[in-house]
Amino acid sequence: MTDPRITRCECHPEQFPFECPRHRCVKSELRYKVCRIDPEAFELWEQGNWLGQTPLGVGVPAPTLFQKAWNLAESLAAFVAAGCTTFPGEENARRLGICDTCDKRQDGVCSACGCYLAFKAKGRAFACPLEKWPAIEEKPMPDTS
Repeated sequence: MTDPRITRCECHPEQFPFECPRHRCVKSELRYKVCRIDPEAFELWEQGNWLGQTPLGVGVPAPTLFQKAWNLAESLAAFVAAGCTTFPGEENARRLGICDTCDKRQDGVCSACGCYLAFKAKGRAFACPLEKWPAIEEKPMPDTS
């Protein structure tokens, strides 16, 4: 079967929808096909002004104060429910390293959820709102029988 690609699209998704790293948007299977075969659509995505993209120069709004308070309350409840456990420095550093490469990091704060990353990366129960951190392996409970 021949590749119908006629644009400079370089994506090879394993599943749909997927996050297109080049165009910084989520693409369905249909949008992926359009990106590969429609030069006009591809160029609009290249310019940052097409389906699923925030127009260039327009930032995604930060969470409201209420949203930040709700996120904090949910996170703290999960932290307490998990026994207030934290990660050792190695896992904490790995999480912060992932945050360092994220465009949502602004002055040590995640603009997706509003949390302070130095604090959030330490808590075992805390999760990245963009699902960029690796899954947490559950520690087996000690057998008390």
